Amino acid sequence: MKYHNYLRTISERFTAKFDEIAAEYNFDYGPEYEIAICKMLRLVLPERFGICRGFIVTPNDKKAGDDIIIYNRNRFPTLRLIDNIGFAQKEYIPVEAVCAYIEAKHSLVIEGDGGQSLVKAAAQVATAKGLPREPVTAQTALDPYLYLPITAPERVEYPKVYNLLFVAIFARQIRKTANSAPLNSSKEIKQALLDSN
Repeated sequence: MKYHNYLRTISERFTAKFDEIAAEYNFDYGPEYEIAICKMLRLVLPERFGICRGFIVTPNDKKAGDDIIIYNRNRFPTLRLIDNIGFAQKEYIPVEAVCAYIEAKHSLVIEGDGGQSLVKAAAQVATAKGLPREPVTAQTALDPYLYLPITAPERVEYPKVYNLLFVAIFARQIRKTANSAPLNSSKEIKQALLDSN
């Protein structure tokens, strides 16, 4: 038993709260599912992380994403400066602040390339991950405008750039085709993915 079953307890609380929200909203529409995920993340993530729905923007006005963004709110406010948001309004987050982008789909469809497809979701996270931003290294980790001649210890398993953008796709249901029944197990999902190649 590690950390007194900390991760299992968090997982069980997350699931229970998510089921409670699902019963209230029924997740008829995509935004309700995204809002529920934001509420769940707010319960488990430290306060230094901001969570919102919206767009990642670069200094030269490129933007990507329109789902869930986790960002460093200790250093960066949102660009819309909305107080006490309930996750309903979309925000604009500077690319330098973003830690993670989550593409949320109520139903994710393995085959095809429509709006709810795995192909579309993968393209959306790839676009977010591909936005240009200054890399943070050992020399610039304390302050992006101050270069410190520090030699960080070499660790093969650690990336050289500290601010890699994490991306993920969350789906409540996974279907092989748009009209098929939801897949019920990881084995079924794996087989559907193999069949689609």
